[in-house]
Amino acid sequence: MDDEDVDIYFAQHDIQSVVSDVLYELGFHRPKDVGTFLSGYVARRYQVEGLGGTGIGAAGASSVVREDMDVIEVHPASSHPSAEEQLAAQLVTEARDLRLKYANFWPQVIPAASPEENEDVAAFEVISWSDFRSDYERLLQICSTPLFWSFCERRLAVLRGLFDAHRAMNEVAEQTEANGPPPPRVDNCIQLVRSLPPGRLLAFCQAKASKTDDDDEDEGTVLQEQLAELKRAPGPLDLTADADATAPSMNSLKGLFSCFTNTVFGKYLLQIARQSIELIEQTSAASGGETYAEFRLPVAADGAVWSDLAQWSEELGKPSDRVQWVGQLSQLAYGGLKERRSVLSFGEFLSNVFAPLIKLATENWVATDETARIHGLLDKVVAFEVSSSSGSNEPLTAEANREPADWSDVTCPPFVYQMYHVWARLKGLNRCRRQANQKEFQLRAAASAAEGVACAYLLGASSVAKCASLAHHAPLQYLFMLDQVGAVVSL
Repeated sequence: MDDEDVDIYFAQHDIQSVVSDVLYELGFHRPKDVGTFLSGYVARRYQVEGLGGTGIGAAGASSVVREDMDVIEVHPASSHPSAEEQLAAQLVTEARDLRLKYANFWPQVIPAASPEENEDVAAFEVISWSDFRSDYERLLQICSTPLFWSFCERRLAVLRGLFDAHRAMNEVAEQTEANGPPPPRVDNCIQLVRSLPPGRLLAFCQAKASKTDDDDEDEGTVLQEQLAELKRAPGPLDLTADADATAPSMNSLKGLFSCFTNTVFGKYLLQIARQSIELIEQTSAASGGETYAEFRLPVAADGAVWSDLAQWSEELGKPSDRVQWVGQLSQLAYGGLKERRSVLSFGEFLSNVFAPLIKLATENWVATDETARIHGLLDKVVAFEVSSSSGSNEPLTAEANREPADWSDVTCPPFVYQMYHVWARLKGLNRCRRQANQKEFQLRAAASAAEGVACAYLLGASSVAKCASLAHHAPLQYLFMLDQVGAVVSL
């Protein structure tokens, strides 16, 4: 065989690529038994039955090896970790133990001296605020340790490398799945008041402003007056209020479209919700995949909040199987209610949210239309979310050591303070609901600053929305990955 025949043979079988691939596999896996590894590699690549060993990446005679799968083995750099690595690993364990302390906490019932005590967290023994504050500050200290930070960065880099290798070796399978029927999609970051696309929202506004029917004449007049005061064409942000901001006046343009109780009795928000749900129910595999949604339901904690929400929910109609509610407590909600003198203190604000639900789970209520409506609403509620007002850091001062009943000024408590007290009451509520064989509610948070995200992690939140700081915070990223905490972002 002359040189020309060899060149033809090499070209026909692409020998150069074969040799290159073999060298790459050897360099990547670095097997101890090179012969066994090569036999397994050849068996997989060329589908040779009966060939292969038991080494790294090799298939035995009775093994089934998929073309698009391989084995990734992770070998530690050293079997004897350094003192710094051991210390960093201890910090990881300590941070995770702190979370477990709150995530797995089960409150003890305190016998009530009076029936009124059953309404609030006073009937349950929980981890004290001072203990929580100490644990929270310890977690921040751990996350800010340079040793811990660099350790998490190295671990995340290894995980990203393993994921890239896994994705490369399963490219065919993943592409085949991507080309198949689209899977269902869950959008769990929807504000109810902004659930309609901007174009549909403006069209809805124009239709309501031009209504001349007897039933809608008064509503249309109110809307026309608000639009006239605007003195320009309205935009989507003129019609809806951010759920994280202070609640708008019920008589304002935003209040007409964003409030459950207003001069049009929440009808605009009701119809917006109906249209949004209809759009979700129209989705299918043919349209790009079925869509499911979790709507943020603003809980304005005045005295009759659950009666109002339940009445509104009943008017909305039969619940959709594709929609669930998340009760959202904005950090600024208390300040707005305090200015309107709807509540006297932050303690009353919390009682308005949780006391009726605790009563509903602990007492043998007489079945009425109101209690039936509230139970029907709660069947679709899956979680309570505390939403921060901004991405700024709020240091805890001595004022944060007050009890909620003593927080009677108009300033809103810090996000961390509100998260703790909602956690405490939600733990008590979930204990009552478990004893009544009712489903429990998750704790969630919406925060951008690292301190708020860390607080949510510590208190056992199942997921955190916004979380802008998470993209650049290696310790929290690593802890979120280890404990499977969800990060919810809106695309």
